[in-house]
Amino acid sequence: MKRLLIAIVLLGVAGSAWAQATPATQAAPAYQPYDESRGYVAATIGVTFGNRTSSAFAVEGGMKIGEVFEIFAELGRMTDVTTSGTDAATAVIGPWLGTLGKGSATWSVKTPANYGAVGARYLFPMFENFEPYVAMTVGVANVDKQASFALDGADVTGSLPSLGVQLGSDLYGQANKVLFTIGGGVRVPFGRLLVDASGRYCRIFTDPQGTNVLRFSAGVGFKF
Repeated sequence: MKRLLIAIVLLGVAGSAWAQATPATQAAPAYQPYDESRGYVAATIGVTFGNRTSSAFAVEGGMKIGEVFEIFAELGRMTDVTTSGTDAATAVIGPWLGTLGKGSATWSVKTPANYGAVGARYLFPMFENFEPYVAMTVGVANVDKQASFALDGADVTGSLPSLGVQLGSDLYGQANKVLFTIGGGVRVPFGRLLVDASGRYCRIFTDPQGTNVLRFSAGVGFKF
């Protein structure tokens, strides 16, 4: 029993000496942003998926508010956001023109959309070398519906009224409509350069059918 008590005392002394010799464990450092840059400008290129698959281009710029919030503005173009309703309407008029006996009918429709939007981004404070984020924007899109019709290869779009057809706003003309996007992505810095990859859901409030688009983009920017 005496020997056991001596052993316990010796172990206690050794443990105390080891604790004093070992440096205290440091607490995990608080998250720090990857640099002190407040603003940025960037250009992106991507692809859109909806009723059609097409391309998208944009430029944007923004600045941080605090360490995890950012406000930004964006100008861009989606090359074709034609809805299924517009496709269906052209597919009704085109074949009907072919029944007039004036030649073989062909038709097409394209709907580019230029837009401007402002938004906010939340940067998740999880990593020091890259930043995941979620973002939301609200803006205006200029939607340009461009339906065209031909008989025996000759464009008759401008003379459709003389053939008994009057195109409505669902097939031809420009309109400014509210645009809303929400999505997320990740940004990685390389010095003052910034690489960004993102995915967003985009809704344009067109008539008579709304336009829904998924946009996936990659971009390069400069921080300042």
